[in-house]
Amino acid sequence: MKVLKVLSKLKLSKAAETVTTSIYFIEGTTRGLDRGYDATAYSASVVDFAVLTNLLEDNTGLDIAIQSLPYEDFNDVIVPLGIKAKAGVELSISIDELSTLPLNINVYLIDALDNTLTLLNDAPFVFTPNVDMKSVGRFNLHYSAKTLSLEDLEYIDHIRIYTTKNPKNVVVQGQLNGPSILQLYDIQGRMVMSKSLSPNVNQKSRYIHCQLWHLCG
Repeated sequence: MKVLKVLSKLKLSKAAETVTTSIYFIEGTTRGLDRGYDATAYSASVVDFAVLTNLLEDNTGLDIAIQSLPYEDFNDVIVPLGIKAKAGVELSISIDELSTLPLNINVYLIDALDNTLTLLNDAPFVFTPNVDMKSVGRFNLHYSAKTLSLEDLEYIDHIRIYTTKNPKNVVVQGQLNGPSILQLYDIQGRMVMSKSLSPNVNQKSRYIHCQLWHLCG
């Protein structure tokens, strides 16, 4: 029996160098980690030029080079897109010619920093970061069978919160539009932590790449 499968391959380019990441939509896979289908990015050495994604469910911050999602997800799903690149270098994000998505599926790049929506089917997204980029936080990919507009961005949640076991952390990742407060409660409803969050986490960036708070205990 033939398994339904299509590929969305994205490429990140600078000058004559290009790197890619693959998102497969495969019948029978999930939004979490599918062993044998999903592949993490190579991490044995420091990489300063890469494009990657994060899992949609059970996200622990793993850099994913190849991700598999349920087949029908290409009709409406948002995938966190991460970039590693140096500041001051012009970059281009585009759809690779090996992609096999149906022609009626739109691939939008959401820039949470500048609050823009770019249809990659029509043209690449070209930009020059003014700070070093290290991972997920600024960009998301929105696959949709519908035509989207900037007004649709108001209903998209760019903030992701998850925990890691070792070290024991709470991770808040994404774009904050203004000063916010993170509050953590235990299972009995008691607040055990309150932390003020600023959109200016480091002095050179207006968006959060990855910010950690240690849990007690």
